[in-house]
Order: sequence, then structure tokens, then C-alpha cells
Amino acid sequence: MNIRLAAKSVALWLALPLCGVTGCRTQPRPPLCEYVQAPSLPEARDVWVGVNYYAGWWPSTPGMLNKWHYYDNDRNWLEDFPERTPLLGLYNDQQTMDREIIAASQHGVDFFMMLWYPWSGTMETNRYQSPKLNDALTYFMNSPEAYRMRFCIEVCNHPPFVISTLDFWKECAEVWIEAMKHPCYLRIGGRPVIKIHAAGQLWEESGSTVDGVRERIQYLRRRADEAGLGELVICGGAPGPMVWDNHWVKEVFDFTGDYMDIPTFFPKHLQTPYPYDWLSYFLIQLRGGHQFDEIPYMPVIAAGWDPTPWKYPVETRPPYKLPTKQEWIRELRRVAEDLHTRPQMGIPLPDGSRQKAFTIYAWNEFGEGGYVAPTTGTGWMYLEGISEVFGVKKR
Repeated sequence: MNIRLAAKSVALWLALPLCGVTGCRTQPRPPLCEYVQAPSLPEARDVWVGVNYYAGWWPSTPGMLNKWHYYDNDRNWLEDFPERTPLLGLYNDQQTMDREIIAASQHGVDFFMMLWYPWSGTMETNRYQSPKLNDALTYFMNSPEAYRMRFCIEVCNHPPFVISTLDFWKECAEVWIEAMKHPCYLRIGGRPVIKIHAAGQLWEESGSTVDGVRERIQYLRRRADEAGLGELVICGGAPGPMVWDNHWVKEVFDFTGDYMDIPTFFPKHLQTPYPYDWLSYFLIQLRGGHQFDEIPYMPVIAAGWDPTPWKYPVETRPPYKLPTKQEWIRELRRVAEDLHTRPQMGIPLPDGSRQKAFTIYAWNEFGEGGYVAPTTGTGWMYLEGISEVFGVKKR
């Protein structure tokens, strides 16, 4: 599957019956202040809640197992971790996506930030990597439920999914542009939002120069304008702390954000999994380090981190306990308060202000232990917490 075929796949929604998506195309979006369910916290009003979506759960075939299986043998790890079994569908397919859109939108999630992987067509397909990682984008755009919420793209340009040449960047950009034409693509202040997962990797891919990165970003902006999409608002992911003074990221991106990060302290005298509080406090410090940045920062909070099924080395990536409901509500309230009090937190608007917004790691990182999707173990706790704190907006 090469990138041009992927572009055709992304554009399939244009040829389909419009169904419920028609309303999304033709009706203006109501003001953010109109709610079906009001927020429980005044500071949580008008906040856009985003959740990252990972499409790594395809059905196994005899020649290729999926990520529900251990990497060092063929056993299904759900036998050992049944509490991670998702309630809305075991695999990424159209029916699962339809159910997930309904569930997320009815519990206050405003947009999915879709993890999209550059697939050159020469890469080997296996349980680690497959063009199926990008199927969720097509499923969302084809869904008759799409009108209920928004989506945008996070370009996962980490190895082995690198965009090594400008020509390949241009091919990928055509896929992103087609997706942005969808009426439910996320726009903030009228501008489509897109995130580059790893700004530092883009730097390396672009010859390790600001001019090299700028050439790619300017090309994307120009193509969006030519396609009638107008101005873009582009996020540089994992920028590192303190984006000020001579930091190159602020020269090419509109704002920054992170996907997920974990603490670097691993006390040997304590038994893992570590308390969720440690993960929480680390991410509080992470966003605190950006409060004086010269461009806005969109914060992230974690639903959890425990990659035990994927057998990451505990010495470098130890697991953490899942939050209790009380801890989860507290985490949501904290990020709402930070967005309310810190003027650099969120997504920039054309008038120089910013739209309060954050992302959650993640909707369905079941293998890594970060998921707000309903499961047999946590039930609907995560989604109920989101709707309790941030309310549910009218569409």
C-alpha cells in the first residue's frame, strides 16, 4: 500500500452517501458555551477536550498476529490482562469506530487526535508496523456518526515511520490535505489543526536546519491555501522544555504539545507499579515548564502508563498504577484550572488569544496502559469523569 493509494483511501468519504455527515457539512457549529450537560467546574467552561486515537488493533491472520499477542511468543496477552478488554470492540473496524464516536461525544470528548503514520510502501508489514495503523482515519471520515465530534491528524514521524525526503513529505501532505477537507475536521478559530508528533525528528529529517524544517512547513501551508482550506495552525510535538530565546521550534510552529512522557526517576527501594500520583505530578511539572513559552503550549494528561503486556524494560519504562476515580477527577480539574489561569496554555486563535484545549493519552493504548475507552476493568469511569468535569457540548 503506497502513499498514493492511502490518499485515495482517505478520500473515499467523498464518494459515499452523506448520511449523518450531511448535517456536519451544512450546519454551522454552535457556540462552545452551549451545553447538553454543564461543566461541574467554572474553570472548565469552553475547554476543548482531545483524546489521542491509536489504530493498532487489527484482526490477526495466520501470517500476521496483532498487538493483542506477546511479541516474544504467540500467546494472546488478554488472557493475562482480561481487564483491558475493550467494551466497544476488540478490533479497529467501522462498527467499532461508530460506537466509539457515539460514546466519546456523549461524554464530553470534543475531538480525536488520530495518530497517522508515514507509510512509504517499502516498509515491512508485521505486528509492529502496518498500513492498517492509518485505517482509523478512513473509518472516522466514513462514519455516519462523524457529525457528533471532530478529528485531526497527529503525524507520527518517529522511527521507523520517518519522512526522509521532501518528495515523501509532499506525498504525505496530500493525504493530510484531503482529510482536512472533511467537514468534521478540527478547526480552531476557523483554521485546521495538525500536529507533528516529534519536532526533533522532523529537524533531523530536514537536514538539521531551521530552513529545512521551514521549507516543509511552508509547503504544507501553501498546499492548504491552494486547496481552499485557508491558514493552518500547526503544532510541534515534544519540543523540549522552555520554548523561548533562540529555540528553533518557535520559528516554524504555531504552538507545541506532547503526546506522553514519563518520569526519569526510578527509585529501586520501591516496588512497581509506582503510584499514579508520580505520573500526575510529572506531567504537572511538564506543563509548568512551558508556562512562559513564547508560543502557546497544549498540555497533556495521562490516563495511565503500564506497558507490562508489551514487556518494555522495567529499568527504563516502569509501570504506574491506574488512577482511582477520585484521582482521575482531580487530574481533570487540575488541567482545567491550569488552562484557566495560564495564558500560554491552549491553541492560538487568530486574534492573539488562545482556545483552551488539552489532550489525553490516550483513547486506546491498551498495550501501553493508557486508555479512556471503556474496558471490562475500568468500565466507563474515565469517560464519566470527563463529562462530569467538562460537561457535554451541543453540536
